[in-house]
Amino acid sequence: MIKDILNTFKKPLIVLGVIVVVFIALRVILPVVNNATINNSPIVEIKAENDVSYAQGDEISPSDFTVTAIHESGKENTLSSDEFTIDRKSPRRTGKTTSVEIALKSDEKIKTKVNVSNERNKVVSFECGFPDVTKVRAVLYSNGELCFEGEGDVLRYEDGAYPWMDYDTMDESPITAVSFEEDVTPAYLDGYFANIETLTYVANIPDTVESLNGTFSGCIALTRLPDLDDCTKLQDMTGAFMECTALTEIPAIPENVRTIDSMCSGCILLQDSPDLSEATSVISSIATFSGCSVLTNAEVAPQTVNMSEMFESCINLKEMPEIPATVTNMDSAFNNNASLSVVTSIPASVQHLSNAFNGCSKLTGTFQIDADPEDYQSIFAEAAIATDLDLTGASSALDVMALTAGEDTHITVNGAAPDPEAEYDPDGI
Repeated sequence: MIKDILNTFKKPLIVLGVIVVVFIALRVILPVVNNATINNSPIVEIKAENDVSYAQGDEISPSDFTVTAIHESGKENTLSSDEFTIDRKSPRRTGKTTSVEIALKSDEKIKTKVNVSNERNKVVSFECGFPDVTKVRAVLYSNGELCFEGEGDVLRYEDGAYPWMDYDTMDESPITAVSFEEDVTPAYLDGYFANIETLTYVANIPDTVESLNGTFSGCIALTRLPDLDDCTKLQDMTGAFMECTALTEIPAIPENVRTIDSMCSGCILLQDSPDLSEATSVISSIATFSGCSVLTNAEVAPQTVNMSEMFESCINLKEMPEIPATVTNMDSAFNNNASLSVVTSIPASVQHLSNAFNGCSKLTGTFQIDADPEDYQSIFAEAAIATDLDLTGASSALDVMALTAGEDTHITVNGAAPDPEAEYDPDGI
């Protein structure tokens, strides 16, 4: 009887067993097949998500991102943090978000971008629009950013009465960065950020700006400036970066700038002068690099007229730049440049040369001077002390200029000692 019962259930049990075995096999095999399909199908795209908000000083980590790979087969899978790279490790100094580029390690051409949130809270706001004061606001955020928001031009302040300078909790929320929103279109930013000693970064300068007179002067912590390529209306850069003692480089000067007087005066860490090759409208370069004590590479704008004191006290400048044929004034241009040795030439256009090379004790070689100047007092005082300098050229004043070096001169004129009786009358009288 029992045998009959067993025989009755034998076939159903066998069927059930087969079903169970097949089910288990499918549970094991299908994922393997699926993974194999994914692995064998190339990745064609990635997408990323990030819901973290970053404060200044925070680190952006790959583990903060959820990155999904999309395969040619249409299948998707989540990547581990060691399968992709990110191009930023810290948030932007300014703005609401930071753009982070994510690239697949196995194929860096496959990449995507995601904007992560910058953590910043409004501390105080100043209305500064013009002619409608309410149209533009200077908003100071908790991350140190002073952001100009709104639409239109900004006020022109007199006597340095910028409201953000009077903010009584500035020590608690110092201004470390400056930015402008796209629709803020100032014409003049004269003195706007002068003497903000905590300012280190400028995100952008609007392309509508016409004058940067003294805009960043005295910003002793400023280390980075934006490009000025789009600032085609900019004309006045007088004292723009004067006494910015932490600056090591200056962006190229745009074509329409007319004056760069004292632009970088006192920038003691500036090693190279900015690119002036496109600055064809510059006519005044008075004291542009005066006191730039580590400057080793110099350049003069191609159409400048007045370069008096331009490189005064640039004690590490070794080579005199080419002087354009437009220059008329070189008074004290290289005064007290104790390292200057290599000289070029002085064109016939120059009328003022007083103290031009005073204290340039290492001048040596042949120096061509074609100018018949009106003023030449002390042009070579204390120059070529331990070296030999030979003056040549079309100038009729070579002898009298050589004699300004003093009695123990090492300066010759066309290979001979200067005429001690030489006299020079620039007016020909």
